[in-house]
Amino acid sequence: MSFYAPPREGLGQIVSNLENVKDVYEQHGLKTFTHDNLLALTRNETFTENATFVAAVLSNAEDDRDTAKIWRLHTCC
Repeated sequence: MSFYAPPREGLGQIVSNLENVKDVYEQHGLKTFTHDNLLALTRNETFTENATFVAAVLSNAEDDRDTAKIWRLHTCC
């Protein structure tokens, strides 16, 4: 659960609908990024291919919540 949004179970149909949108994009071979309360469709994600950056994130992450912030961390760098 995040500190800046309602609990996932409190979002009802919204989460299901967003998962459906993600599925449709991915079925057409289009990229999606759905982590850390961010939904990004067909955006440039080449930062995930930067081995040095990804290694730095992974080696400093304490848990999955930290690794989910990779988009925000990349934006800050």
